[in-house]
Amino acid sequence: MPKMHAIVLVAWLTRESSTPSLTSSLLLCLTVQVTVSTVGLVDRLDQFASSSNVQLALSLHATTDEVRDWIVPVNCRHDLAELTAVLRKHYGTGNAAGRRVLVEYTMLAGVNDTLGDAARLVQLLEGIEAKVRVFLTWCGDVRLL
Repeated sequence: MPKMHAIVLVAWLTRESSTPSLTSSLLLCLTVQVTVSTVGLVDRLDQFASSSNVQLALSLHATTDEVRDWIVPVNCRHDLAELTAVLRKHYGTGNAAGRRVLVEYTMLAGVNDTLGDAARLVQLLEGIEAKVRVFLTWCGDVRLL
């Protein structure tokens, strides 16, 4: 399934004409990729992934339900087991559409930044086509790794 692209048309009106028209405009076409970000509302995620080919970004931020309940409160309604099940359904390894989910993970010192967290992240994403974007934080300053 091809990626969803939005075509953006930008018109530059000429200053010679007082009435803008398509013929007096220079059209610049840009292709942009659309990405939808979510915290993981499982029912909506399942519906979205079934009906769209838009890139999905998932804010995961934790590898245990205990920590994710605190960081991402919606996890109290949809735990990691439910979330990873729907990801495997739509973004499983070798899926026919070649889809991949972008997983975003903000590391918080002393909260979700251990080697154990890294190992659990690998286990959670096993069987899911994913790219992981890690954000490191120092004194509130977010830096992309």
